[in-house]
Order: sequence, then C-alpha cells, then structure tokens
Amino acid sequence: MMKFRCPLLVYPSGIVFSMMGIIAASMAATLVPPKLIPLPRIAQLRKGERYHVTCSTSDGSSPLTFSWSKDGETVEPRENPPSPTEIGIRRLDEFSTSLVVEDVQEQHTGNYSCTVANAAGRDSGTTSLQVLFPPIWVRPPSDVSVVSGSKINLHCEAKGSPKPTITWRKNTDFSAMDFEVVHSDGRLRISDDGQSLKIPEAKKEDEGFYECHVTNGIGDQLRKSIRVEVQVPPRVAAGPSSMVVEKNKDVNIQCNMTGDSPLNIMWEKNGRPLESRKPKIQIQEFPTDKGVTSSLLLLHADRGSSGLYVCKAKNSYGESYRIINVDVVEIPGHPKDLIVSQIWSRSLQLTWVSPYHGNRPITAYIINYWKTEGKSEPPPEKPDELRIASLQTVAVVSKLLPNSIYSLYVMAENEVGVGPPSETVTATTREEEPDWVPTEVTVIDKHATSAKLRWKCPQKSAWNAPLKGYYVGYKRLSTKTAYTYRTLSVNACKDHQEFLLQGLQRASSYMIIVKAFNHVGAGPASEQVVVHTADGGPPRTPHVKVIQTGGVTCNLKIWPRENSRSLPTAFVIHVREQNGDRHNIHVSVLPSQNYSVGGLSPGRQYEIFVTAKNRFGDSAASATIKIITDQTDPSLLEPSAEPVYAKMYFVLPIVLSAIAIIIMPLIACYCHNKLNPRPITTELIEDRDFLYAAATLHRLEATLRRASQASATMSRPVPARTSSLPRPSRSGRVITTTLPKPEPQPVPEPEPSPALPTSYSTLQNYGTAIAENEPSTPPVNKATISVPDDNRYDSVVEEMRTFIKDKGSIKPKKVEAEAEEVEDDSSDDGS
Repeated sequence: MMKFRCPLLVYPSGIVFSMMGIIAASMAATLVPPKLIPLPRIAQLRKGERYHVTCSTSDGSSPLTFSWSKDGETVEPRENPPSPTEIGIRRLDEFSTSLVVEDVQEQHTGNYSCTVANAAGRDSGTTSLQVLFPPIWVRPPSDVSVVSGSKINLHCEAKGSPKPTITWRKNTDFSAMDFEVVHSDGRLRISDDGQSLKIPEAKKEDEGFYECHVTNGIGDQLRKSIRVEVQVPPRVAAGPSSMVVEKNKDVNIQCNMTGDSPLNIMWEKNGRPLESRKPKIQIQEFPTDKGVTSSLLLLHADRGSSGLYVCKAKNSYGESYRIINVDVVEIPGHPKDLIVSQIWSRSLQLTWVSPYHGNRPITAYIINYWKTEGKSEPPPEKPDELRIASLQTVAVVSKLLPNSIYSLYVMAENEVGVGPPSETVTATTREEEPDWVPTEVTVIDKHATSAKLRWKCPQKSAWNAPLKGYYVGYKRLSTKTAYTYRTLSVNACKDHQEFLLQGLQRASSYMIIVKAFNHVGAGPASEQVVVHTADGGPPRTPHVKVIQTGGVTCNLKIWPRENSRSLPTAFVIHVREQNGDRHNIHVSVLPSQNYSVGGLSPGRQYEIFVTAKNRFGDSAASATIKIITDQTDPSLLEPSAEPVYAKMYFVLPIVLSAIAIIIMPLIACYCHNKLNPRPITTELIEDRDFLYAAATLHRLEATLRRASQASATMSRPVPARTSSLPRPSRSGRVITTTLPKPEPQPVPEPEPSPALPTSYSTLQNYGTAIAENEPSTPPVNKATISVPDDNRYDSVVEEMRTFIKDKGSIKPKKVEAEAEEVEDDSSDDGS
C-alpha cells in the first residue's frame, strides 16, 4: 500500500482544514498490456487468389488500438476499398482485426505487420506474403553491332515468383542452330542473376547468335535469340601528342595504322590537307605485319611549321586519326583590356582579351584578387587565387564579401609557364541583405499575453550593409497561416538583443522566428522557438497605506488593485532599515487587509514597499514608503519615580487657574476706578493685601489673553508665557519694577527605557499579521508635537509663583510713579 501525506492548510482566522488526497493507483496497476496471437510466418499465393490474415489478442485491457503496415509503411485503414486489388482493413471485434486482399497481384508481395496498443503497452507481429506468377519480360535481349575493341552489353531481364533462373547460350555459326551454354571466363562476364552478359573488349571471334532462357517452374519458360556483330574499323596507334622543336631543326612524325582494307591515309595541318610536293614536307608509307606506317618529315622547321598535324586512316567501317601539336615553346603574354563587366554582392565578372599564346595552347588563366581599403594598395604576399582551366576570356570571381573593395589582375599560363600579369582593376561589391541567422533565440520570460525574447547579435562582418533592425515573426502552433511580424528597430547591437513580444493570447502555443534586416532586405530566419503562454498573469502592484506607527511596530493596510484578472495569493512586505539589510516578510491575503510589522527599533528610519505574488509570478513593487518610528513607546517605558503632582502637565493648569482667580478681581477694580474716577492722592491703591499699579494690571490682562489663546491651539496643555522685561521712561529711569524671576524648578527627566533589539532575527513578533477581530498593539501617536521653548511663559509662571509665595511683601508704589508710567504707556501706544 502507498502512503500519502495529508496536507494541512492554515488560514489566517486560525481554522485548520484537513484535506485527504485519494490517488487511484490501484486502477493503473490493473491495466494489462496487450499480447498478440502469433501470426503465420509466410503465405504463398498465386496471382488472382484471395489473401486474408487475422490479428487477434490473447490478453490485454481495453480499449485496444490496432494498426497495419506493409514493409514499414502504414496501411490506410479502409474497410471497403474501391478496388479488389487494394488492401482492406476490417475490425472484427474489440480484440481482433483482419487484413484482406480480394485479388492478389505481384505488388502485394511483402511483409505485413500488425500492432496493438493500449495504455499499458503494445505488441506487434509480422507475416510475409509471396505471390507466385510465371516469368515475364522486363527487358528482353536485342541485336547488337559493335566496333572491335568496344564493350558488348547484352541484357536479359525478367521477373517472376519465385525468382526465375536465366541461362545464356551461344552459336558461332550463323547458318546452324546448335547452341552451347556460355559460362563466365576471363573475357566474358555473366552477372550472378544472369540478367546481363558483358564483354569488355569485343573481338571478331565474339560474333554469333546468343540465346537467353528464363524459367521459374510456374507456367511457360521464356526464350529469345539475338545476333552480335563485331566490326574492325581503322585504328591509328597512339603516340606523342606534342613535339617541341627548335628553329631550323627537322621534325619526323610517324603514325602506325591498322584496320580492314582498303585503308585511305592522309595528313592535315591546322585543318587543311598537306601535300608532299612542298619543298619542306615529305610523306612516306611503309607496310607492316598488322597494317601500315605513315611518316611525315618537316625539313628546317621554323615558326610557320608550328601547328596541329593530323594523320587520318579511313575504311568502310569508320576512320581514325591522331593529332600531333608541333610548336616553339614560349610563355604567353599578358592579358589585355581587363575590365569588370558585372558586379554583384558576392561576385563579379571579368572580361579580357587573350594574349599571345607562345605557340602553345593556354591551359589556364590565373586571377589574383585581394580586399583593399579603397586605395591603390600593392597585393599581399599570397593573394587569393582563382584558376580558370579553359580558353575562355570571361570569368566570375565568387566568394567575395558584400560592400567591399577588391583589386584584381589576370595572368595566362601554358605548358611552359605563367606569363606576366595584366593591369590591376578595382571594384566594389554591392550591398545585400544580412546572411546571418539569429542564434541562441530563447524565451527568458513569459506571461499570459507577452513573451520576452533574447538572441545573440551578429558580427558586423555579417551585416552586409548597415543593420536596421529585426523582424520577429510569430504564429499559432500547428497552423498553416503565415507569420505575423513585429519590427524592432536598432541603431547598435551589443552581445545580445532583447525584445518584448506583446499581444499574445492566454494559454496558447506560438512558434517564433527572428530575422535581421537592413535597407536591402531581410536575412534568413532563425530556428523556430515554441513558447506556451500562461492562462493567467502575475498580480498587479498592490495598494499600500500606513495606518499607524509606533516605537517598534508599524500598522499597514494592503489591498489588491481593482479590476485585476490575476488576484494575489500572498503579499511580501520588504522592510529595510536605513543603511541596513533588507528583510522580506511573506504574509497571506487577509480579509481585514490590516497587517502589522513588528520588531522595529524606536527612533529609526525604515523603507517599506510591498509586492504581490501568485502562481504566475510576482508583481511590480509598490511605491517605497519611508517611516520614522517614535522615539519612545509608551508600552516599553518603565513607570517614572517622579510623583504626578510634580509633573508640568499637572502643575501648569493649577497655576494658570490661580492666576485667573487673582487677576479677575483686579480687572474688576480697575474698571470700577475708570468708571468712577476719584481725586488722585498720594495714597496707594490697596486691594486684598497687595498693591498693583494700573499699568501692571494692563499687562497681566494681556498676558492672560495670550495664555488662553495658546492653550486653545495646543494639542496638550502648554502654559502661556509672556515677556516681562522692565521698560525705561522718557527720562531714562525705570518706573516699574517687575517681579523677580526665580530660577525655574528642574523637571526630573524620565529614566531611559531599556534598549530595544535592532536585529530582526531576534524579534518574536516581526512581520505578524493581525486580523480584524484580534487585539492589536496599543495605538501610539504617529507624531509628537514639539513646542519650542518660550521665556515668556516661564516668566509669567515664575511671577505668579513668587507672588503667591511672597504676597504682601512688596512695598506700595507711589501714585506719581503710576501716573508717570501710564503716561509713558499712552505715549507708547500713540507712537
């Protein structure tokens, strides 16, 4: 029994589902491969009979698939063929099939194989069919008339089943019909199957009647007689074909001739008959045992004696001749009028005028050529060489490079040597389309509707013209439609080129080719590359929003984009401390869309971005969010040893309230005095055991108003402060003396909180996800409002504290001083 593991899926809500995987392995184990009943080894039938063979299985699981083949080629499964001479395939039942030929012919001979297959395996068997028929002519023998010394080929080809036996017979007497069996010997050769008889060199004794017998034991035998005739034409024995002489020397040319009489002998020079009556020419004939010897004597040979001499022999059966070239040996001159008549991208055509041949035929022209940079450069030590082994004066120089400059010259060659070169000509080949096939075409990335391709760029020598770009062709796999091309324009090409092919269909297969092109045309296509697009794509970039930050945590809201075809299955939160390493947190998609990143350090700057992922890949990164954690976290601070009543946030409201209670009666008295003026006396204004000038009351009222406005605008109680500096009078002396400003009481600083770990690996709650129904980290202020210090607030507080502490200790001021100060205030207000 196979053991399976049950996968556990843990969802964010904490519910665990157990999924049992049941695999039907037992079903595959019960499949039985097919097994064929052996077929008959061979069947022999006569032409016209019926052939029937059955292919059955003795074992094997259904369904079964049968197929037939003849000599390795599949037979089309036709149950009712249109002709009785064609092969029919019939399915008898689920476990057997048959092959039937109603009218057996010669072409049905061969090996027939039956193959059966199912999901578990396959089996096959082979049987042979031999169709018996009497021999028939394929190529019957025919009469032959040959010249002595040539080949005799006699053919007697026939076919039959079984294979027929062929016998050759010969009769050397044309008047009698007595034939004798011919066997292979040193001159006469009979093939192993007897279908040919060959005589490499015919002689007169080979003449006669030849008969071919064919039989195979089926039906009647074949027989045919032919006549072979051997003729002996004249023959001039071989001799030297060329003679080199010096001027004023005698030349003796002899020809030995054989053949049936009478023989007619004659000499020619350059196609014209020679006459022995000329003073420098003598012709003589001498009989021999096998024929005649003719001699030509040239006396005092000069340049005019050079030429082609021919001795001929002729009779009723033909003629024979021998050519002797007589000349004075010289190297040829230099070719003249060399020009470039045609120019192509990889070849060009040269024409020239033949030079003086030196009384010897020019055996070859040698063309030397080399690539230049556009200037008249001397040829290299070993330039490229092209030999033209003929007398033509037109040649095509190939295997050149497009858009290149070449220099060329021509030299003539004969048996003596190579002549001087011609003048040098220069030509530039034309441009052509690239001959480079893009290589290493690969798919480096693919999505649902696009594929990113990469291929190796060609060398500049293979451009054949300035490269303009590439054509990227694509079409659906297994379709006969033409390729659709996209154009990639390039100005330069590095080692590799990349292209993003878009507009593809999801879950489809495409064949892709790449061509390079220039202004002339496109080059050859690369090998086909098959790409299979996915049925979906990676998710889109998610939305990210910071909800709250604390000293060691950051709460985020992450949700996918709307109208996204490929939804994410997970998010990856990328966190990096400033100048630190990056850490990736993999979280599942939560319905609440709320996530908490823990394990941060207080007062540090972090960069956070999020990517989404699914089975098709990862999305692009979201915008990077920079946060700064709080300097302190209330959840991490230890209780302070300072009592609550010593805190500024406790003392300051009480002090302000006391100031308001004290100042309000003073304001009421001041208003009463203004409404009910009384004579100014030297007595001091006294109220509630302390003296205060009117100007001082005015300042306190303004101070109270500023303090109330500041407390209304602040997010935390902050005592209003005011400046209380002494002002000089017009005379330069100080009229009003402010209360002494005691030293501010130091506020004890809280004890430093324990150091938080800065390494992510030691944090227990780093990257934990918080669901909607789970308690999260206590909210921490995202930002702390810092209020700059103001000496005005400190002075008022200190004044009130000193006043309450030392009330009644201040001596009263004179009315004159107060009046003078009020006058100074009015002057200041007017100014």
